[in-house]
Amino acid sequence: MFRILICFALIFCCFGLVLAQDSTTTGTPPPAAPITNLNRLLQERAQMIKDYEYYNAQNSNFWGKKSKKDLLNIIDVLKKVINKDSDIIREINLVNLKRQAEIKAAQAQAENQKKQIEFRAMDDKRVVSDNLYDLKAQIQSLENKQKVKQRQLNALEESLTGSKETIQKLQALLATSVVAILGLAIFAFSRRSKKKAKR
Repeated sequence: MFRILICFALIFCCFGLVLAQDSTTTGTPPPAAPITNLNRLLQERAQMIKDYEYYNAQNSNFWGKKSKKDLLNIIDVLKKVINKDSDIIREINLVNLKRQAEIKAAQAQAENQKKQIEFRAMDDKRVVSDNLYDLKAQIQSLENKQKVKQRQLNALEESLTGSKETIQKLQALLATSVVAILGLAIFAFSRRSKKKAKR
């Protein structure tokens, strides 16, 4: 959990560096909407992780293990986390596309300016490219985590299926036992009635 938070903090810092660098070179204010949206997505994901940890800690079964409701809650939260990770990846890709478009526009403008401005633009391009490389690495890391979450979700669904089968077997056994007990009771009652009739 702590590593995930550090990872997202690094993503946020990289975006901040890219926006601050571009705003000083192009003279345009950094776009606030994409970063605000990304922060919102990260906060929602952090809350979902807390929900997952809460449900994962529940062992409300009769035997002290996770009940069917606990497993369903965990599966539901993991699905939401996977969907949220997809939203975060899409948002990062969108910001990357905007940044690349801004870089190309800055390069076209720098070609018509003095050598000093051209030199500064080249330096800015290097910094932004480094940041974009870091962001791509973060995207790859998020995609890998999403695959891990999907595997966990599949494992939980298999566990839930096994629990359902066990419950069905227990119900069948209980029904058989009830029928057997009723049969014995009827048999005993009929024998007692026959003995009374003979007397």
